[in-house]
Amino acid sequence: MDKLTLEERRRRRFSESFRKQQVSYIEEGSKTIGQVAHEFDVKADSVRLWVKKYGSKELPHQFLCKQRKM
Repeated sequence: MDKLTLEERRRRRFSESFRKQQVSYIEEGSKTIGQVAHEFDVKADSVRLWVKKYGSKELPHQFLCKQRKM
């Protein structure tokens, strides 16, 4: 995926169903927060917010901290 400009990044909107699907991949362990962020060129902190908002599980603090270092 080509890098998006800041302007293009600001205009992108992901649907709620898309965000929920990505969170389910993270919770089941098939993708990491870092992988989702990289794949869709979105900040990892945004993906963490999706997990917090839409996740059905409480992810361990240690997991979230590890992802931030990537």
